[in-house]
Amino acid sequence: MSFTPTVVEISYPPLPATTIVAVVELAAAVLVARRSTRRLGGFIAAATLVGVFPANVKAALDGGMAHLDPPMSSPAVAWLRLPVQAPLIGWALRVASA
Repeated sequence: MSFTPTVVEISYPPLPATTIVAVVELAAAVLVARRSTRRLGGFIAAATLVGVFPANVKAALDGGMAHLDPPMSSPAVAWLRLPVQAPLIGWALRVASA
């Protein structure tokens, strides 16, 4: 059994890890939207992006995300997702420090 699921796998019922990540992402969005909790939300968003990075690497190494429709299922898209995470993490940290 793999520790890291392939990004957000589409399944019903949802995998526990997928559900947890989705709840944390929604919580971060709500926290960022409120001025009084924006700092915490930014840190949670950054931590979530760092936390799912291994799943994105696994998806790229596995040749893409087969459960998605083309072109999102392609290996190229899976590899292109990786460098995008660095600026997103930076953005979340800037929100946290503002």
